[in-house]
Amino acid sequence: MDRLFKQLCLPTLLITTLCSALAFADSGPGSLDEGYIEQNFTIGYRLVDTRDNPNRAAEYETNNSSVTLGAEVEAGQGPNHLSLGLDYLDQDDYRGDAHLDYKGLLRLTLFTDAFFHNLDHVPYLNRPVASTPGNPAAVPVATGPSTLIDYADADPGDHYGVKLEQYGGKFRGKHPGVPAHLNLGYWRLERSGKQQLRYVAEGSPCSTCHMRSQTRKLDRVTEEVTAGFDVHLGPVDLVYEFLNRDFRDQQPIPIDPFEGLAGQRITGDWEHDEAPDSRLTSHTIQAHTSLSGGVVGAASFTIGQRENRSNLSDVRPIKSETDFQKTAGDLTLTPFSQLTINLRYRLLDMDNDNSDTLVVDSLNVGPNNPPNTINVRENVDLTTATYEASLSYRPVRRLTLRADYKREDIHRGNTGAPFLPTLFTAFGGVHVIDPYWELPEDEVINRYKVSFFARPLDKGRLKVRGWYQYRTSDDPAYGTSIEEGHRGFAALDWLLSPRFGVNTTVRADRTAKQNQTVLQFDGSANLQAYELDRKNENQNFSAGLWFNPGKGSLITANYGYLRSKIVQDLLIGNEPSQANIEAEDVDYLQRVQTVSVGIQWQIVQKLLLRTEGRHIRSRAYFDPQFSSTFSTFSNFPPGAIAADSTGLRELTELNIEQNGLSAGFDWTLVKGWDIAGTYTYDAYDDRTNGLYEGKVQTYLANLSRSW
Repeated sequence: MDRLFKQLCLPTLLITTLCSALAFADSGPGSLDEGYIEQNFTIGYRLVDTRDNPNRAAEYETNNSSVTLGAEVEAGQGPNHLSLGLDYLDQDDYRGDAHLDYKGLLRLTLFTDAFFHNLDHVPYLNRPVASTPGNPAAVPVATGPSTLIDYADADPGDHYGVKLEQYGGKFRGKHPGVPAHLNLGYWRLERSGKQQLRYVAEGSPCSTCHMRSQTRKLDRVTEEVTAGFDVHLGPVDLVYEFLNRDFRDQQPIPIDPFEGLAGQRITGDWEHDEAPDSRLTSHTIQAHTSLSGGVVGAASFTIGQRENRSNLSDVRPIKSETDFQKTAGDLTLTPFSQLTINLRYRLLDMDNDNSDTLVVDSLNVGPNNPPNTINVRENVDLTTATYEASLSYRPVRRLTLRADYKREDIHRGNTGAPFLPTLFTAFGGVHVIDPYWELPEDEVINRYKVSFFARPLDKGRLKVRGWYQYRTSDDPAYGTSIEEGHRGFAALDWLLSPRFGVNTTVRADRTAKQNQTVLQFDGSANLQAYELDRKNENQNFSAGLWFNPGKGSLITANYGYLRSKIVQDLLIGNEPSQANIEAEDVDYLQRVQTVSVGIQWQIVQKLLLRTEGRHIRSRAYFDPQFSSTFSTFSNFPPGAIAADSTGLRELTELNIEQNGLSAGFDWTLVKGWDIAGTYTYDAYDDRTNGLYEGKVQTYLANLSRSW
């Protein structure tokens, strides 16, 4: 049954659409007892030319030449309605839907769509040379016992990409004499194709890092089934829904040879990189009053479970479950037409449970432990309570003022202070892990926001809106968490005349976290503290205009600018005795600019020309600066290893330009017959090293018939 829906859905939509178009080809308005039928059928051909690496130039497009099809059928009579639609670019890119409404008593919807995501193949062959410890001379990375990094690619010529397909259907029905509906739903997502699997297969001694690449086939399915009902009980509507969602990886788990690692791993063929199966089930009950009126109330309660259904044999037993409960309540008050008050409450309670111990066949643990057994700490339990209040006030018809407040109370379980673990070694010893997560047990986040929306001119010719938000956290949990943040937004839409208009948006935010304390144990088991700061700034600006110089013509132009800057203290290493590197005020900067211009020109009544050009320029770099630091490791040849920031900016710098052009026409030959043509050109220019440069050109011609 897994593929039955897939095999039937698209052909059924296509055949039904075509048959409907042919069956009613000579039917006009009023031919179905004052009903109506509208139909359109399109056939064409798409030619694609690619050069170099087209995956970047057309990342989410199928790069195959193919016949294209399109069809739209819509019919109605009284309270009955039927619509069918199909857009088919090729076997990897299509969309289809069907909708039937019979007197409002039976509603059926079917849909399917697919698209293709091209993936990169990171080259592992012909890598640059690398220097080895104790031997400053550069040596080829794939030769010699002193090689620092050893690369191997089992499938160097393979092309990678993923096809995503989804299918689904919804049914809603009721009996004429019963104020209730039965609701059923089905949704299926499939991922198929090939991707690059990259992993590390370190051996002993670990002076060489073995980097491996190979092709991994994908065949992953997510299925969701929903069932429930809603019933009208006087002043209250009651809703119940059951949900079951399953994820399955239908390809075997990769098994590859790994070399032994002293005190940690046994030489052998072991499983790795599993995408574990999982299941989610939930039951939800909702109730709400009438959605119109001065007082509207709603509440819901959900109970469910998420389950990891791993099928590993080398690591067992895998037990990971999350029991969760969700509670929600909403209250909307409208004491008079100018004022609206909204109150919200949300509660999420997640109780995580996992295996206390794991048997890992590949581990080489000491004699004082049970064979190949390690302890596992409990996952973090989480309870989040959210309180929200908003007030919307309209002092005059053209102005709306709004104020919002949101508070999150977060409680985490299984947290504690820093702990010094004892790892397994080749000489035995008890393996003791940290039983707690080093996170704050309680955290409170507050958000304050004010906003406005104004239409100062008649007929909505000028619209202005904006908002400002301030956010705080009393104990941020993570390095990227926000301790204090400011965000602002403003937008303007202005119709200067019936032929000319402009729009602009500006958004900026600045967030900071001061003195994040990171604690590490040194070689004498003493705690050493590092105080790290982080600041983040983002600016986003866009401006556009449109101009109608004459009847049948339109010119549009748009510009966008994005800037993101992060300044943070950086800590490299986790053993103070090995000379950690602490770099202050490390910069990361990204800038993206986009420009697009489009023109439409209707030369004559039946002929429309259209063209559009676009240019995207992206720049980014990461610039850690620190002076030489020396460290000695027992598993390397004698001598100190020098580390500094030389070359890191050049290594991480990006300089990318993307250019695109499209041109086409739409021509009505005679009434009901249309022809269209489109040419597109996309180029991806990697100015840093030219590794991912590529070009894609497409030629598309369509012939359509409508009734």
